[in-house]
Amino acid sequence: MIYNVQQEDSGDYMLHASNEHGQCTWKTTLNIAGKEKHIQIPSQPQQVNIISKSVSQDVTDSTIQRDVAPVFLESLPPETAVNEGAIARLEAHIQAHQRPQIQWLRNGIVIKPSVKYTISWEEDKSVLLIKRITGEDTGVYTCRAISDIGEAVCSTTLFVIPKEARLGAEPPRFMLALQSCEAFDGEEVVLTCTVTGRPKPAISWFHNNKNIDKSEDFVLNYNAETGKCDCVIVECLPDDQGTFKCIAKNEAGETSTECKLIWKAAPVKLLPREEPIKAEVSAVVKAKPAPIIEKKINVVKKQEFNVEGECRLDVETLMKTEHKKVKKVVKKVDGDPPRFTTPIQPQVVKEGETIIFNAVFTGTPVPEIAWIKDKVELTMTDRYIMGFCADSYTCSFTIHNATENDVGVYSCRGSNPAGRATCTANVVVVPLEAEIMLTEKTKSVKREKVTIVDGEETHVSEISPEFVDPLNPHIEAMEGSSVK
Repeated sequence: MIYNVQQEDSGDYMLHASNEHGQCTWKTTLNIAGKEKHIQIPSQPQQVNIISKSVSQDVTDSTIQRDVAPVFLESLPPETAVNEGAIARLEAHIQAHQRPQIQWLRNGIVIKPSVKYTISWEEDKSVLLIKRITGEDTGVYTCRAISDIGEAVCSTTLFVIPKEARLGAEPPRFMLALQSCEAFDGEEVVLTCTVTGRPKPAISWFHNNKNIDKSEDFVLNYNAETGKCDCVIVECLPDDQGTFKCIAKNEAGETSTECKLIWKAAPVKLLPREEPIKAEVSAVVKAKPAPIIEKKINVVKKQEFNVEGECRLDVETLMKTEHKKVKKVVKKVDGDPPRFTTPIQPQVVKEGETIIFNAVFTGTPVPEIAWIKDKVELTMTDRYIMGFCADSYTCSFTIHNATENDVGVYSCRGSNPAGRATCTANVVVVPLEAEIMLTEKTKSVKREKVTIVDGEETHVSEISPEFVDPLNPHIEAMEGSSVK
């Protein structure tokens, strides 16, 4: 806060934040407008008394600067392992208004392009290639993006795997490949494959050649012990159609499997064939002498006929049979389909702990909420507690005394006459002695992805700082006022 600002306070101000994993900077420009003239004009025009002779006028033609400091959309991984003699490729995805100046550093020393090092720019990505990796290339590699507004930094630690250490390693191999399939609109689809390899391979998923490891549209599961890999599509939509590929890679090699998913419109449900409904009629006849009834039909509606003398009455000719059809009337429903403004989040708990899902939704009329685990709708039990508040549009699902059987994919589904929405999250239950750490935080539905390594612990993926509420790039203030 600057109190009683003066002309000398004009200028550029920069805010800098950093931690051991990176840093970021924000800049703003402060312009101070001068005081106005105060002139008192008496009744006689020949006398002019100037109250203040000190007049300061600052007319500045300023343009609001909308540039923002560079931001890493995809940072370097915390650790990178490369085989000795191979080529290391390090890439960082950068977002900036204009292409920033890029620096790559090794252990704090700027890397210059050479026969060994190649630095390139590929579609908003800065790429560093290190050729013929040796043990001497081990170290901390940093990518630094610099602009006039600020800068961003991310780093990775490069490890070199010696050739002798790779003895006994086995390249990945898919024991069960992905299978192409068809799915109707709105159906849940699970793409499954099984992989082996030594050491245990890392898994990446692609949809139409686009990496979906961090996508909020798919739920990805990988059991390193069994090698089972799943890609779950909670509700199949037309955009999900295409080619899915699973890539497995370890230090001994790389392999992949792929399949095609074909989306189909939901089948139209035909109504059963309508049978004609006959209008049944009876006749009550009063006559002297009694008439002779030649045909009889069931009684629904009664009509009376007064007849005198001998007669013959053919009821079917008196009233012909009517046929009616039953039509289904579909009324268009006005309202808003459900939408989850705060979806459920993945849960990692120890055995015996409590699992709690919370969600906030919208929709008119108020949607009905259902909880689903692995395609099966759940009901309230002593362990399953479901909460719902129509006034606040919130719902919750609590599982007491978590066990290994609670591991799986959970979905919260909201539905009303206007539509349906679903959000999904994983549950992982680990032994009591395991240490739980969050691996990665994103701004998507899968805000905290957790990977269990060897069934015991997780690894932390750290990120550089980022301003959530940055400085306004341009500030105007009157002299003598306060600036915050």
